[in-house]
Amino acid sequence: EPVEDSASEMVPDEQGVIKSGEVRLPNVSIYDFISEQIDQEDFSSGDLILEYSPDDLKGCFAVDGVGGTMLGPMPDDLESIDVQELGGFTDGCLPIELDWVYALIKREKPGDYVVFRVTAFDVDGVTLEYIVGVFP
Repeated sequence: EPVEDSASEMVPDEQGVIKSGEVRLPNVSIYDFISEQIDQEDFSSGDLILEYSPDDLKGCFAVDGVGGTMLGPMPDDLESIDVQELGGFTDGCLPIELDWVYALIKREKPGDYVVFRVTAFDVDGVTLEYIVGVFP
């Protein structure tokens, strides 16, 4: 069944999570957490833009028009983070840090927010573990 059809029928679990997973993103790409589409040419839709310098591994997640925040290194389960209680959401660039957790407000439904952790970062890309959730 196509992702678009099943996405509209996603039912949140008791913690509000409608989707979880892991993804490896190449440099200069945009990712849509629901459709799982990675695009390196059309940046007009998606949730998260990744861009960094392979020379020194400095870069950021662009959250323009979405709003994101860095939560720092957190051992907690991603599901235990209450996004509605968080502050400090910003437009712009969030520096990429290995093992750090981030939250962002989604631009489009389904899903209201994404919480993700950077689990790997090297010259070839960034690996994220993530959840997509809905507010109660």
